[in-house]
This record gives sequence, C-alpha cells and structure tokens, in this order.
Amino acid sequence: CLNYSDSKIGDEMIKKYYCSEKGIDYRELPKKGYFRKSIDVKNCIAKYVTFETPQLKEFLKKINKMQLGLQDDFKEHIDFYGNVYSFMKGGLHTENSPKIFEADEDYEIIAWDVSSYYPAIIINNGKFPAHLGKEFLRGYKQMFDKRLELKPLAKSDKKIKGIVGALKLAVNSVYGKSSEMTSWIYDRQLTMFTTITGELSILMLAEMYEINGIPVISANTDGVTVRIHKSKLDDMRRINTWWEDFTTYRL
Repeated sequence: CLNYSDSKIGDEMIKKYYCSEKGIDYRELPKKGYFRKSIDVKNCIAKYVTFETPQLKEFLKKINKMQLGLQDDFKEHIDFYGNVYSFMKGGLHTENSPKIFEADEDYEIIAWDVSSYYPAIIINNGKFPAHLGKEFLRGYKQMFDKRLELKPLAKSDKKIKGIVGALKLAVNSVYGKSSEMTSWIYDRQLTMFTTITGELSILMLAEMYEINGIPVISANTDGVTVRIHKSKLDDMRRINTWWEDFTTYRL
C-alpha cells in the first residue's frame, strides 16, 4: 500500500467497507460499473429543490424536462440579480469580471462554504451506484461517520491522523470514481445527481440572500460570498439556518 496513489488508497478503503457491509470476499467485487444510454435530469434533482422567484422557477421547470445522452454534459447559464451563474460538469460558479471589494464600517465581506458538500449530498439523499445497492451507501456512511469521530483525535495521534487522512481520500473519491468508466463504482447518474443537486442548492441560498437585500459577490461549487450591510447580519443567519434545515447540509 505504501506505493499507492491517493486515489488508489481511497478506492481500496471503499472496497474494504463495501465488502464488509455486503458480506462478500474482495474477489467477488464487481469489475464494471453501471452504464446508461441516457439520463433524465429530473432524476438528478433532489425533491427539496424549490425556488421563490418566477425566473428560477421557470429555469427549474426547463431543466426538469431535459435528457442527457451518453456524451452530453449539463451546461446552463442564467443571469440572476446581475450575476451570471454557470452550471458546468464540475459544479456551479459565477462568471466574475475583476473587481475589488472592501469591507468598511458599514459592510462586511463573508464567505460561506458547505461542509463535506458532495459526500453529504450523496449520503443525505440516500444515493448509491445502481448496481451496488444500499450496502454501498451504508458502507460509505460508516466511513464518513468514522472520519468525523476520529478527526478530533488526529491532532495528538499520528496513527489516527493517517487513518483520518485515508478515510478523507475515500469519502471524497466516490464522486470522482462515479464518473470514471473504468471504475467499479461508475454510475453517471450518481455523478450528475451530486453535481446538479449541489448547484441548485447553492442557487437556492443565493436567491434567498438576494431577495432579502444581501448582494452575492460570487458563488462557486460549494459556497457563496456576500458583501453585507451590518444591519442585515441577523437576516443572513436566519437564512443560513433555514437553508441548513431545508437541505440538511451544514454551512
């Protein structure tokens, strides 16, 4: 194992947990992933996703009717409150031109990121590669929980630090492996669910900021940055709590 790449270490950890959960031998692992000729985008959107503004409601209605072929990527752009949001294969981002933003006596600049975003999307929505069954999800959640459990101990114990590092590689590699045709985890619908649900969830947060008078400077795959008047700080915290409760993710 000493010569394994980070990706390989993560993959081997996933196999260990899956075999244990499934009650099978390592040699019985599937060699191939799950191939789909097409994917309906409506199957890649979590049920909780909803919007308040007519513009974003129409956008959601539009993409719900889309279908992606084997080689098609999800690429969309929408201009919302002066920001162009780009939906791409790797995640959401705003197309920002160079500017300088400064905090002052009246305004703060605050960035919010979602904790372990892609793993949380997969686990909290109960998703797994179609050919591997719920045992994969249970093993994946065990790894996720184990990492959180051991993380506080990693600062004082080098051995635990190594285990936590390996678990992090494993937890974070599932999304990437789900899009690799040569991987035993491959299921492109899982990839697209993770990406599209993640993008729309961040857009929900950005929308709620904007309609409550909190301008978004930029957004990316797992976060939003705002320039906020200090009188609006309580509104921002209220919105964050609403978003966390609604989506089950943590900022």
